[in-house]
Amino acid sequence: MLKRLEYLKKMGVVAYTTEGKATGGRPRRLVMEPVEFLRRFALLAPPPNRNIVRYYGALGPNAPIRRLVSEEARKQARRLKAVKAVAKACERARGCVSSWAACLSKVFVPNIQNP
Repeated sequence: MLKRLEYLKKMGVVAYTTEGKATGGRPRRLVMEPVEFLRRFALLAPPPNRNIVRYYGALGPNAPIRRLVSEEARKQARRLKAVKAVAKACERARGCVSSWAACLSKVFVPNIQNP
């Protein structure tokens, strides 16, 4: 955003360059007084101590199925955590198995150097 914003000190104005679908891909330059710019910019700031995320549908505050959806999400998260734990344990076990196999091969495979 700061690349598009420019303060023209000689004229005492703020210039903001926009581009996008609304302008057909062509840049458009908005020129305004500094106080006007601050007023517009302040409108974009969320109010203090307020949630800016609004939930609707199944996750809305008064949705009758919200509890079911939340519980199912928790169950899936627990399952995923368990699956990851098992995968991690299997990965550790693979390392142990290969080192155990190496130990067994040292013991049971006859050593050609020392008969």
